[in-house]
Amino acid sequence: MENQTNNGDQNTQQIGQNSINQPLSIGEKPKTNFALVATVVLFCFFIFGIGGYYLGRQSIQYSTKEEESKTSPTPVITGTESPINWKTYQNENVTFKFPSSWVEKPILIRGSGYTQEFEDPKNKFSFTFLSTGNYSQVTGKPYADIDEYVNMPYKVKTVVVGGQEGRQPLPRAGSENINSVMFFSKDSKTIYTLELKTGNTALDTSESDVNEGQRLFNQIIETFRFINNSNDSITVKLYYHDSKLDPNIDFCNANNYIEKEIPKTNTPIKDAINALIRSDLI
Repeated sequence: MENQTNNGDQNTQQIGQNSINQPLSIGEKPKTNFALVATVVLFCFFIFGIGGYYLGRQSIQYSTKEEESKTSPTPVITGTESPINWKTYQNENVTFKFPSSWVEKPILIRGSGYTQEFEDPKNKFSFTFLSTGNYSQVTGKPYADIDEYVNMPYKVKTVVVGGQEGRQPLPRAGSENINSVMFFSKDSKTIYTLELKTGNTALDTSESDVNEGQRLFNQIIETFRFINNSNDSITVKLYYHDSKLDPNIDFCNANNYIEKEIPKTNTPIKDAINALIRSDLI
């Protein structure tokens, strides 16, 4: 029994000693882990490389566009419609274009001239074309030149409208929203005024609207033309009885005539008779 016990203790002790003294075996990391890490690293390099290349291309394209914007001229904003497609205003003496959305109001006759207004349906702009006879109420004579007619206490600049030299008042405080120009007709018998107003007053008008009004005004001026009436008129002889040549009132035959230029129409006889009736030479 004792031997058995001792043997059991010895076995137990041996087993314990073996379990204690025997070094633990640590397994080696599988080689496949290094391969996986290397694969992940290579994949990351590949992704970052593509991203860097793409960002570099984008940066180059942006720089190129920026350089082009610096070197290329900035286009002039003229609105949504070209003046070529605008409506045309024309009378017997002048013609010009205006935005097709504007409405031509009825003409207002006044004294020796008239006023033609154009209405913007959006109530953003108002445009006026004025024609008046060249006559000074002060001197009772025609104005010698456009400067005598303008005679403004503020500064003006010289502009050319339809081949004629005109005067355009420079913007003043409180009137930055108003653009106007005044000039003579080619025969100096008529004074024309073009005026464009943006908004109601300069205080309630934005700077962008003022600039747009200035552009519109300049475009209208550029389309202004005088009509050459040489090809649109005819010369007729108006015969009448001149009492100075023959005081006999019973003599009805025409003994004199005058030459007069009338517009070319489809009713030249009627126009000639009306011209004879209106003539102040007989």
